[in-house]
Amino acid sequence: MPVGPLIIAVAARSSPLKGENVKKSLILFVGMAVFAVVCVVIAGRSFAADVPLPPIGDLTPQIESYVNKLNEGIADLDGTKDYKADSDSLIKDASALMLVALAIGLSPEDSQYKKAVPAIIKACAGFKTAGTYAEAKAAVAGIAQATQESGDSSTLSWSKIVALKPAMKAVPVVNSGVSRNMRNELTLKKGIARVCEGTATLAVIVHGSIANADETIKPAEAELWKKQCELFRDMALETNKMAHDFEAGNVSFGTLRSQYDKLNESCDACHEHFVGGGQVN
Repeated sequence: MPVGPLIIAVAARSSPLKGENVKKSLILFVGMAVFAVVCVVIAGRSFAADVPLPPIGDLTPQIESYVNKLNEGIADLDGTKDYKADSDSLIKDASALMLVALAIGLSPEDSQYKKAVPAIIKACAGFKTAGTYAEAKAAVAGIAQATQESGDSSTLSWSKIVALKPAMKAVPVVNSGVSRNMRNELTLKKGIARVCEGTATLAVIVHGSIANADETIKPAEAELWKKQCELFRDMALETNKMAHDFEAGNVSFGTLRSQYDKLNESCDACHEHFVGGGQVN
């Protein structure tokens, strides 16, 4: 029997009260039962709600961007004689796309892709079993189709959905795009959108890698890995915020550049400790 009716039944049997008092008691118990159910629901979603996320406007364009990258990547591999050996770039982009999509699905803000997130994640997972070029091409087509699907994002949670190696390989690629537009104030003004989108993407890729501590060279230090990932995520989010503030004229280039340099230092230190040599093998 569900908790609410059980509480009411027990109250009704055990209560010595009569008439209106019984009704008032039942109303009180019903209220308590509803409150308990609400608390359970909130508790179940609190982990997602407590995760700080970048503006949805910085994440949404990345869906189309990664779909385009995958289409270009699969076209470049046309005629490959060894798909497995040549597929790293595709798997990297699909992994990044999965984490960006997951962040959109868990964001309190709305996006045109929010309902499509479950389908996008499922379609991207097709790369895990794709062993040939033909299978990978079908997976890419499936991802493009998935962006038009409509599903329920309320069941999503931050969990292990990608392998660490391709996810980490996506980080320097994204960061190089940010770096190119952070060379000076002029390049930043021209590329501010790419900096905002790039720092947002970095934040969600690294946060989505928290569950992959077992794939680092120090799996026993899962708690430290989590703290380092959260530190990088928060620094990326702060850089993202400053980039928006720079665009609005509220932060100087020097202040933003200093924050971005700290972000890179955090990344290098974490790689040195958990990957070795600061490089993803």
